Amino acid sequence: MDALFLIPGAVCMLLGGAFILLFRYSRREQEDTDRRLTSEAWGTLADIEERTEEDIDKRVCTRYYGIYEYDTADKQHVSAAAAFGYYSPEDVPGAQGELVNFLYDPNEPTKIGFPKEREEALSVWPKLRKSGIVLLVIGGILTAAAAAGLLGAFDALFENLLN
Repeated sequence: MDALFLIPGAVCMLLGGAFILLFRYSRREQEDTDRRLTSEAWGTLADIEERTEEDIDKRVCTRYYGIYEYDTADKQHVSAAAAFGYYSPEDVPGAQGELVNFLYDPNEPTKIGFPKEREEALSVWPKLRKSGIVLLVIGGILTAAAAAGLLGAFDALFENLLN
């Protein structure tokens, strides 16, 4: 019976560890992006590019990427595709011809990002980290209960309490 705690405990600990690793990787990627996207620009949505891609579950889907035109601080005219794709063309930031505010990498002006997308990513990280910690704790408790039960610690504890 006690061994039954071992399997869910191990699964929880593995999932918790995976969540923590994913959190660390995503956080590092965002920090790298934040270090590069340091210049602010106003550009216009020139076009919307439609791409057929596979999502995380390997399902084929269509995503829409905004193509923005703007001038850098050193007066270079740039046309850049957003790195983040949307499931609907109506969700792409800005209407055609409308000015949109974004950040770009001065060393690679075709790399752009939107503050709203950064805020959304930042709101997910604490949840991912907390989920990982909770799973690790639950997994640790279940694994400890299984180990204690297998070692007979519970039997000894209950004998002492009854005497």
